[in-house]
Amino acid sequence: MARTLQSAIDGPSSVSDSVNDRLRSHVTWVQRNPETKCAGWNAAGSILLVFNGRDFDLEKKARALRSRGHVFQTDAECLVRCYEEEGEGFVSRLNGRFHGVIVDQRTGKTLLFNDRFAAGRLYMHFAADGLYFASEAKAL
Repeated sequence: MARTLQSAIDGPSSVSDSVNDRLRSHVTWVQRNPETKCAGWNAAGSILLVFNGRDFDLEKKARALRSRGHVFQTDAECLVRCYEEEGEGFVSRLNGRFHGVIVDQRTGKTLLFNDRFAAGRLYMHFAADGLYFASEAKAL
């Protein structure tokens, strides 16, 4: 799957993925800018969040989380901590243009989300062997 996606991408990028046989999930993401970390795990390694876009209130959220003792290095890891504290409702408190996916091994759920105006587009394809989604139609 990563090779297929790589051929659909223009310019330098890196492709990473996470496979969870128990949840029957395979999430592949492309990072166009190696300086930006779009994927993050919780400290226990049981929750993966892949996030593309921007939450305009992220710095405020990060300060509040750090004041409560949370440690994280990237924006995606910060958002994972928000999900851990607030559950699925954390998405409704994001403010910006974005889309993402959370794979929660603890609950067995996969949550696909985007901003309230759908400015961060998500394309989906339902097939017999699963649900496929991407931020660009050509990746499907």
